[in-house]
Amino acid sequence: MELTNRLVELMNDKKIVLFGEIHGTREIPETLYRFFAKFAEKNDFDICLEIPRNFQSHIRDFFKKLQDYENDGRNSLEYLKIVDLIAELNLKYGRSIHIFCIDVDDTFPLKDEKDHQNVRERIMAEQIIQFSGKKKLFVVCGSLHAYKKELKFGEKIINTMGSILDNSFKEKVFSVLFFIKRGYYFNFGKKKINDDGVINKRGYDFVFLIEESTMGSFE
Repeated sequence: MELTNRLVELMNDKKIVLFGEIHGTREIPETLYRFFAKFAEKNDFDICLEIPRNFQSHIRDFFKKLQDYENDGRNSLEYLKIVDLIAELNLKYGRSIHIFCIDVDDTFPLKDEKDHQNVRERIMAEQIIQFSGKKKLFVVCGSLHAYKKELKFGEKIINTMGSILDNSFKEKVFSVLFFIKRGYYFNFGKKKINDDGVINKRGYDFVFLIEESTMGSFE
């Protein structure tokens, strides 16, 4: 199943489209690769990636090899192929597609603070708001960030990036969840998909089902 036709119809009048993923799979970035390649045939757009902001001027450095204990799966070669694809699409179709890095960097001062997650969500949302303009903006991020409602973990409440954007742009934000039924992914090592058979659709507008995943590849 391809993402393109149905999604293009649903997101036609949307300003920001969030792609919520599990980091470290091969299938999700490969699906996005095909989607961006097809969408660029007739449309200009921009992309935000969940990459620390300090890599903005040298984004390829983010994809250098890391030790397993340092690697949460975001720097797979499949995503590097998307970076290279955008350069090719700009040349091929005369586009001006930009890639923006929106995650906090190593200088983030609240790493160990109790409210670290909420501050991070807010900063990423602010980055997206800053980069939003006349073109459609696609945001590739972890599924938690793309969730358009606040999340509760015990007594802790997380105002997700998606909920902040939804409050700011209302019906102009569209959230897609990549849901994997079984398989493996890489996040500080090889891990198995734990599927309880239940998809929480409440915070997403569209669920794209992937039957089985394999780990992404790394240098």
